[in-house]
Amino acid sequence: MTAPDSTACKAHAVVCSDVSRLIMIASAICIVALTVGCSTASPTAIWKEPATTATSHSATPAISAPASTPRPVATVTAACPLLSTGELKTLLGGADSQTKVTAVEGAPDTNHDFAGYECKYGSGGKHPFDLIVTVANPDLSPQQGIDAIAKGSHLAIHKVTGVGEAGIFFTDSDGQSLIAVAKVSHRETRTVIFSAPAVVPEQNFINLAKLVLARV
Repeated sequence: MTAPDSTACKAHAVVCSDVSRLIMIASAICIVALTVGCSTASPTAIWKEPATTATSHSATPAISAPASTPRPVATVTAACPLLSTGELKTLLGGADSQTKVTAVEGAPDTNHDFAGYECKYGSGGKHPFDLIVTVANPDLSPQQGIDAIAKGSHLAIHKVTGVGEAGIFFTDSDGQSLIAVAKVSHRETRTVIFSAPAVVPEQNFINLAKLVLARV
């Protein structure tokens, strides 16, 4: 992975460091995607494709976010509390699935003015769904953070509008999709990153990211 250039860093040491960390996070997610893609875990046990012969992406029904959307937390200390397993199943369209989903919080990644929190969701010891929430110094704008993730992906991306101040979505060649959205909250730049197998429709990613971002 290449280091961020001077434009991305804005000649600011803190911003440069945060950009580098977001690029590394994007790279790490892609590496993990390769692993879960080869595992025996079946994402369709949680997300089930609607019974229809239509092939149009727009024909896939959108899943609404749960009604409960509390105010943004003052301090982010973990990722799993921001999205319950029941909400994950509902937002991915598998609310009726009998599969028991577990959430596993990873060790926090903190360093000076940057912190990253990760929650992995899945079943049977496999976790194909990954939520990461980062908190950075406000000198790193939401757009800079999202641009860093786009840069780190080395993939064709498209913008996501209507969620936070900046957002992107992309799918890699191994069939893993990722959404990243960001905003300023409590004088911090907070970013929500969610990855899952590409069998999940983009709108479901957007609904999930919107709910979690509202909570941070």
